[in-house]
Order: sequence, then C-alpha cells, then structure tokens
Amino acid sequence: MKHKIIKIIFINIFLLVFFFCFIEFLCLVKTYNYNVHYKNEESRLFKGQTLSRKEKLNSIIFLLKRYKKNTVYYKKEFRKPIGLEYKNEPVILLGCSYNFGYYLKEKETFHYILAHYTKHPVYNLAIVGGSLRDSLYILRNNDLRTKLTNNTPFAKYFIYTYIPSHQKRLFSNFRIISPNFKPTNNYSELKYFDDFFNNRTYIGYWYNFFAVDHIINKEEKFKLMKLYFKEINKEIKKYFKDGDKPSKLVIFVYSDNSNFPFEELEKDGIIIIRANKLLNINITNKEYMLPDGNHPNAKAWEVIVPVLAKELNL
Repeated sequence: MKHKIIKIIFINIFLLVFFFCFIEFLCLVKTYNYNVHYKNEESRLFKGQTLSRKEKLNSIIFLLKRYKKNTVYYKKEFRKPIGLEYKNEPVILLGCSYNFGYYLKEKETFHYILAHYTKHPVYNLAIVGGSLRDSLYILRNNDLRTKLTNNTPFAKYFIYTYIPSHQKRLFSNFRIISPNFKPTNNYSELKYFDDFFNNRTYIGYWYNFFAVDHIINKEEKFKLMKLYFKEINKEIKKYFKDGDKPSKLVIFVYSDNSNFPFEELEKDGIIIIRANKLLNINITNKEYMLPDGNHPNAKAWEVIVPVLAKELNL
C-alpha cells in the first residue's frame, strides 16, 4: 500500500512537471514569434522581409538565456552614438522604442537628428520595449553604463521620453527579459530582486503581460513611477557631474492620458516638458506615426527636435 501511494505521488509530480514544461514550451514558441521582429535597423517589418537563419538562431539563443540565474541579458540592441565629432557636452537618451528609433533607419532617429541639429554628441541608451526598470538597471550597472556612454563623466541632459504604457511596464516583463526592482523602506528606495517565475519563465511573462491591468491600481502606479524617476535622477547625479554641477534629467512627456503628477518631480531638479504644450501640433496624428500607429516616424522627430532644442538651450 505504501509503495502504491508513493507511486501515485511520483506520477502526479511527474504530470505536474510535464504540464508546466509543456505550457512553458508553448509560451516560449509564442514569445519567439513576438521576439524575432526586434531586429529593426532596416525597417524589416514594413518591408515584409524575414529574418535569416543565423538571426533566427541568435533569437533562440537569446530566449534560452532567459533561464540563466541572476542574469538580465541584453542583446546587442543599442544604437551607436552619433555626433562624437562635436566637442559640446553630450546628451544621453533613456527609455523605450520611441527614443531608440523603432523601425527607423539611423538617419531618421531622434538621436541622429538631435546630434546633427544641436552639434552635441548623443548617446542612445534606449531599447525596444524599454522602461524605467531598464533605464535604472543600465545606470546602476557599472559595465553597461561606462561602455554605453564611453565613460562620459558629464552630460548636459538625460532625456527620457515618456508614453502611458510605461506605467504597465513597471509591473510586467514587456521586454521578454526585464530587470525587477522592489520598493523597500516604505517606498524610499528600489532594490534589484530576482524572482524565477516572473523574471525568467515565459509563463510568468505572458501572465504579467495580460494580467497587469487587473492587478494594479492608480495610486500604486503613480507612487512607484515617482520612485523610479527619483532613483534614476539619483543615479545620474551620482555618476555624471562636472564639479558640483550634476547632469540634468529631462522627462519629455510625448503623450499622457493618466493625469500623472509630473510637476511634483520638479522639486528634485527634474525638468518636465510636455509635448502638447511645447508644440502647436498633435504629434500623435497619423502623419507623424509609423504604419503600426504606435511609434513616431522621422517627420515627428524633425518637427520635435528644433523646438525641444530651443527649450533646452541646446
């Protein structure tokens, strides 16, 4: 009887493990199809091109690396710096696909147009699907920070372009692999933490991706987002300064329908610029967006850069 019970328990455990692995495999397949379009240097999606075998293999390797313990793995997905020939103080971009230049050729991107219009070197630390979580991780990671900024000691501005979906990205792994930070000491600081289910399994990724709207509330979102901006600002002041003069963080609010109180961050020395107040046009109109209807095209940045540069005295 005892052996029979043990056998039943063993079979049930095996079935549970098998079921988990099977669901994880299905989620991995779904995630792979979602991930292969991250290669965007030549606007593949809108030209209907597909990835090569080598690129597909690299995507599989990238996805499998998710299971590696205590690792936040970034592909070679950062744009190269532009305008290094200029001797003025650098500008550094943080954030998501907007600043990265989703499906834009290099000469169409925000950082390229900004560099050559202002004659300031521009380092682009934004990534596709990026968020405040990624920006904070990059700034706190000595190797990433120094490599991506060429060990720049000071930057005139750090520009983070904000869109409303960034609130959701504080609670879900939008990027397939995103670092996680946990508020501690009654929301006074953020500490990195590793959670296998949420950080590395694809079941956790898809669960968070779809469930995030139902597990967060407005007050918690606002409280957490303010803390992220403050922590990013703290890291900028810590590592990028010219004597007693720290680099400045700029939040460029591209669009926002959440009534987030950005102005509360100004007391921390953060500069807030709202696109709808800065420009006399609606840059979310179709003529300023890519065919996906979500991302700015080159025309949008050509309109934004001169006005934003004037506002920041660049």
